[in-house]
Amino acid sequence: MKKMNERDLSDQGLLRQVPRSFFHSSSQKRFAAVLVLALSSVFSGCGKTEFLYWTQPRTGKQFNYSHRLRDIAGNPNLDVLWVIDNSPSMGPHQRRVIDNAQLFINEFSKQATLNWRIGLLSSDLSESPYLGLPPRPILDHTTPDAILKFQRGVGALGLSGSGVEQFFEPVLRVVEGSAGHTFLRPDAILAVIFVTDAPEQSSVPAADFLQSLELIKGSRDKIAGFGVLGPGDWGCASTDDDWDYRSSKFEQFLSQVNGKNYKLCEDFGPGLAEMGKILVQLSISPKIFLEARPRAGTVKITYQGRVLPPGPKAEGGFWVYDPQLNAILFHDLDFAGTNNSIEDVQVSYLEDSGQDLPSGL
Repeated sequence: MKKMNERDLSDQGLLRQVPRSFFHSSSQKRFAAVLVLALSSVFSGCGKTEFLYWTQPRTGKQFNYSHRLRDIAGNPNLDVLWVIDNSPSMGPHQRRVIDNAQLFINEFSKQATLNWRIGLLSSDLSESPYLGLPPRPILDHTTPDAILKFQRGVGALGLSGSGVEQFFEPVLRVVEGSAGHTFLRPDAILAVIFVTDAPEQSSVPAADFLQSLELIKGSRDKIAGFGVLGPGDWGCASTDDDWDYRSSKFEQFLSQVNGKNYKLCEDFGPGLAEMGKILVQLSISPKIFLEARPRAGTVKITYQGRVLPPGPKAEGGFWVYDPQLNAILFHDLDFAGTNNSIEDVQVSYLEDSGQDLPSGL
């Protein structure tokens, strides 16, 4: 093998020259051993050298920006649209939604300022809405016995729906206002919840679906998506078509919006309560959505030159980081006093590049 000099190694992307003395401490020997194994093919037969070479990890981008207080205040309006598969294999899964509906809706009922409404569609494109949408009465925070009415709506879905399960197109028919539907409020957060053991089979590509919702809502931050799904690569046995979540239309949409997924083949009942909590946070909590995942310990929030410490309010904290939303959640905006519309909050953080930097660098 040809002996490689420093220029050769630099040309091949081995970017940094590290003296052997760097590896003398016991805390760094394990790191050195990994590097030696990884680079053994490079140095094999190349003769003696006084240096090892390693690729410099990417440290991540530094973010610095400001937000007007009036833009981070919570949104009290929430529109929740369920799309539940009603093909023959869905009996036990519909029953689980019915049994745990109270856990979901109770999270909304705890919030006196949350103006929520719920609609229900099936995965059969030929069917009319089952709940909360014309020609059905609205189901919202003012509806008496809302939990019971939601349970009855899910129970009415039945199991005779089309075996070609479609989810994106029924949603677009509703939110785009066709067929006289007026479910969606312009200023509300829109949450879409899919419950199915089958892949999405409508003619609408995931990118077009997301783009349509963005155009309607004006911002991706006003869209949430949840999947209660049964794909094979999540360990769920096939009860319908064989399919995987990875690279599916569901993944292509759900990975781009706020929300969370749950396994259909497990007890997802407690997950409905968690889903409700996430939606409450997404709606009424004052928040700042971050452009990238922050490296732990690098987030700094400043108001009028004053650093606002993180942590529980009872311990003097003003905010916490929510990894599910990738957002800063403020306990309230009391720190601003009466200047809650014209002042700015400054945010800075270092992006988490997914790579650990060696200690001392």
